[in-house]
Amino acid sequence: MQLSDAGYIALILALGAALYGCAASALGARLSIAPLTASGRNAIYVVALLLVMTASILVYSFVTQDFGLRYVTLHSSTAMPWYYTLSAFYAGQEGSLLYWSTLLAVFGSVMIYVTRRRYPALMGYANAVILANLSFFLMVLVFFANPMARLPATMPDGVGLNPLLQDPGMLVHPPMLLAGYMSWTLPFAIGIAALATGRVGVEWTRALRTPTLIAWSIQTAGLILGGWWAYHVLGWGGYWGWDPVENVALLPWLTGTAFLHSVMVVERRGKLKVWTLSLVFATYLLAIFGTFIVRSGILSSVHNFAESDVGGLFLGYFVGAMILPLVLLFWRLPRIRDEEGFEAVLSRESGFLFNNVLLFSIAFATFWGTVYPMVSEALGNQRLTVSAPFYLKVNGPLFLALVLLMGVGPLLAWRKSTGQALWRHLRIPITAGVLTAALLAPLLRDVITPIAFGACAFVLATVAQEYARGVRIRRNTTRESYPAAVTGLVSRDRRRYGGYLVHVAIVVLGIGLIASTAFQSATEVNLLRGESVTIDDYTITYAGTASIQEPNRQVFSSQLILEEDGTTVGQLFPKTQVYPNFETQPTNRVAVYSTWEHDLYVFQAGFDDESATFAIFINPLMTLVWLGSSMIFLALLITAWPGRVPAVRPVWEPVGSAGTAAPRRS
Repeated sequence: MQLSDAGYIALILALGAALYGCAASALGARLSIAPLTASGRNAIYVVALLLVMTASILVYSFVTQDFGLRYVTLHSSTAMPWYYTLSAFYAGQEGSLLYWSTLLAVFGSVMIYVTRRRYPALMGYANAVILANLSFFLMVLVFFANPMARLPATMPDGVGLNPLLQDPGMLVHPPMLLAGYMSWTLPFAIGIAALATGRVGVEWTRALRTPTLIAWSIQTAGLILGGWWAYHVLGWGGYWGWDPVENVALLPWLTGTAFLHSVMVVERRGKLKVWTLSLVFATYLLAIFGTFIVRSGILSSVHNFAESDVGGLFLGYFVGAMILPLVLLFWRLPRIRDEEGFEAVLSRESGFLFNNVLLFSIAFATFWGTVYPMVSEALGNQRLTVSAPFYLKVNGPLFLALVLLMGVGPLLAWRKSTGQALWRHLRIPITAGVLTAALLAPLLRDVITPIAFGACAFVLATVAQEYARGVRIRRNTTRESYPAAVTGLVSRDRRRYGGYLVHVAIVVLGIGLIASTAFQSATEVNLLRGESVTIDDYTITYAGTASIQEPNRQVFSSQLILEEDGTTVGQLFPKTQVYPNFETQPTNRVAVYSTWEHDLYVFQAGFDDESATFAIFINPLMTLVWLGSSMIFLALLITAWPGRVPAVRPVWEPVGSAGTAAPRRS
């Protein structure tokens, strides 16, 4: 028996364990049979162990170059470096589905184990939902996309990875994005469990907090790493092109962000339960939708590397996964709907609601633009595409309104804010925003960009004011030094002040996005050997193109001498690479010279013996894009670091089948 046969047997056993565990967990939770619930819990541990074993066998097959295994032959070759050979594990359909399933089993096992005593009523149903998901993916792996399928004969070598995937970005972006899609299953499972048990007060929000923060963080990392990869590989001078595959990765991030804000209203005021649960379910469904789009190849994208026949399965699963939460929501609607509205428009809960409306509007516009080609083809037999200008015109004003709301929201009080008190807190931030816009308006060539920068200044001033006010109050009470007061302030309420830091990071990122988009300049030049071109303060001299034969590719690297104000500051080497078995698909690696002010970005568009053609971009403030991205994760670490849970007012929730009420504190 081949080792791959053992891997396939492990998949079959994992499928059996998942189906059993799903039934045992659901029945045990429904009938309050503790041994049956425990048996279902043990089943997910078994599934995780079997999937880790299968994944390890596939990795071992890549390392040992088992070209009798179909998947290994299609996605690796002897010429590939070991790190790209390992990344080929998730390069294709079968491997990526196995990667997803393995991560879900491991993440789900950890969550169920850690919370089994703290939330026993919820975790039985949550385990059943996780195992139901795993059952679907395992069915696909066993019957339709077997990663352990063997060829009739062992091949002498493999085909190798698609050239675009033989890049350092392959080592970080796909596994992170797939993990992001996967991780939204855990909040979804807890949301279903809350409705199934009727425990729809605040307990489920506590259980959701950590899994949601993890999912949001992973999805954020996947999006940022995808932008970084596109920036240095695709050669069009940018990092986000509103491509369909990019869009479907953004959708669950938008609704997940909306959930992270609306759940605070549930915890504090016991309101917006229907809306908040709907956001949990929508986020998961959008993650499945994204997988469907990527796996089906139904939409053309620079990020699609294969088409498969499992897209229909994912579409059917998507429809099925939509029905269950809808049924449960209608069933529990009398318990979870708000009996009364908000007390005032000027209140923090209203601010969160407006935040949700804006995020959902952006998500809907992005979703519609993404699926419109399919809709137009179905209705009129003509596929009409939606390009970046549509998203910029529709989503741009919505994002601007969202940034402005980020500055107003922290200044609103719960229940009701008076106009006089709000104006007192808004005076300094509004002054900062208006002055910024007024100072930049004469220097910039449009109206919207100064307003956008002014909105960013408005948010930064709001956060600075909130920190200053909190530190001042703390120092008056404790007589601490300023550093100690800041540290103590954040430690006392990490969720609030860490959240402010997330807003600062997003604003820094936003400033970089605005500047690099609005003020990008582009030039295309053809240079003879020894010829120069001057762009802004730079003089670029073409020294020639060299052909370099490497073990797994042929590289055509041009040498550019870079001078700034007459002084040589470095050399740039934009490249074109040709891989065996992919001679008709050359890839490029751009050369970037970065400063705090801008990136000088050079793409090699063509070359011959005597000359070469280059696309040259000046991208202002790109450093802020990457700095803001890094700051997000530092701020998230501060926010999620264990600390005291702030007390809030009691929220009455129904407990038990009789619907009796008991107070619970979040």
